[in-house]
Amino acid sequence: MEINDSTAEDDDINLSCYVLDINIRGIEDKIWVRAEYIRMFKFAEKFYAENKSNLALSPCLVITGQPGIGKSLWRWYALRRCCAQKKPVIFYSNDTCWLFVEEGVFKQPTSFQPQCYNTVIWTLVDSVDAPSGPPIGLITHGSQHFVIYTTSPTPSRWKKLHQSMNREVRVMNPWTRAEIHRAAPICAPGVSLTAIDDIFYELGPIPRLCFGQESLLIQHRTKLKVALRNLTLSYLENLSTAGEALELDGVSDTIYMLRRRSGVGVNSVEVDVMAISPFVASKVALRLRALQRHELVCLFKRYNAIPSTRRMSGDVFKAYCHVIFSTRIEFDFVSMVRIGGRPKARERKCTQWFSSHTEFRGSAQSNAPELEVLRASALANGASLGMYPSRVVDYDSDEVAGGLHIEADVYYIVPLKTNQVGIDSFILHKTKLYLFQMTVADSHVIRDGLGPFLNSLRGLPPKSDWRFIFVKPPRTILACLVPPSAELWDLGLYSAEVEVK
Repeated sequence: MEINDSTAEDDDINLSCYVLDINIRGIEDKIWVRAEYIRMFKFAEKFYAENKSNLALSPCLVITGQPGIGKSLWRWYALRRCCAQKKPVIFYSNDTCWLFVEEGVFKQPTSFQPQCYNTVIWTLVDSVDAPSGPPIGLITHGSQHFVIYTTSPTPSRWKKLHQSMNREVRVMNPWTRAEIHRAAPICAPGVSLTAIDDIFYELGPIPRLCFGQESLLIQHRTKLKVALRNLTLSYLENLSTAGEALELDGVSDTIYMLRRRSGVGVNSVEVDVMAISPFVASKVALRLRALQRHELVCLFKRYNAIPSTRRMSGDVFKAYCHVIFSTRIEFDFVSMVRIGGRPKARERKCTQWFSSHTEFRGSAQSNAPELEVLRASALANGASLGMYPSRVVDYDSDEVAGGLHIEADVYYIVPLKTNQVGIDSFILHKTKLYLFQMTVADSHVIRDGLGPFLNSLRGLPPKSDWRFIFVKPPRTILACLVPPSAELWDLGLYSAEVEVK
């Protein structure tokens, strides 16, 4: 499982982001205006402009996303933006509509009819004030309200809005680590980034936890323990519809999160469901490894068939491989290929390594003919691994810090408590060290943390006898970027295929 570990160079930190003074009682004094806030507001403006003239159905925008990422705070940002633009706007709070206009702020009388406005007016509603959905008076036919409803992923709150309004649903992304670091001096002054990172990697990219009080963390950890204890096979099977329905209940939202699919913008509702953090992923992995082999096969096929849970199928694939490798490791592995071979020095434009099992003919690679020649050579020089592990060791980071001595033919499963190691398991067999990374993704990276991790172990053979093997399902092409660390350039990269059956 990989989380978004982006840095300050990414688009989520840019010159458009800034600190906004709120200074409203009961609300944070200052908030960090995320790039995601700005994107969502721009989408709301565009959606409003395209639909404000629709006399039959007024526009309605539902903004959903992971609990605790600041959707309610976005409403205050939107209010400030509307006021700055001298745009009439209604703020719904405590069963009251407050109208903000140039002349001042006015309480809308309860007898006032929404059809009486001369124009379709922005109306900001949050699920804290309207937990069952926007008030009926705002969403009737012919309403002159452009309702923007911010809510957790609970479709029952918005499922009937399309009957009276032109409804669109959009997903606000969780925070990146870079965003949380940037906002830390504002939201949690005096708290170290190390302490914040510990919470980030344990509980996920939720700012109200990363910046929260100890009592909130205790409460959330208790909720997480209960959720993990109730993570049954039936529950896991039902999660296959979570992404398409944009639904996470109050239990699953401590374990999983929704994020827009990589490469798509706010305009898209394509999302991925994934484990919320490496620590939580490790707990889910233990539960998956306790399933029967046939149960893992069915769960993998269910997740892999649906785009939103395809990333989760990687967690199941990993558990499946651990289950079968624990008793018997048997596969052929082939060198990965790259135009130019192993790098000798840093290259301005690094080409990628590619797996060699599947033909490049017909692929989208512009240099497919050259890669196909290299692939044929790699296949001719393939190797195989077949052995029975003597036992399985699932160790924790404290053992590694103590300099774990590696025994031959023991299958070691690497914990997922941190995101820096970059392998799932390994085994030392006949003086060769086999490093396994299981994946269903089209592309993968080798993390810089792999070098220090392996250097902390004792009893390893020379690096020339290391084999880094990507284990993947059949009939796919895997791409791997050249590792940033020159220490790993000499690492032999291979791929193997394991069919889930």
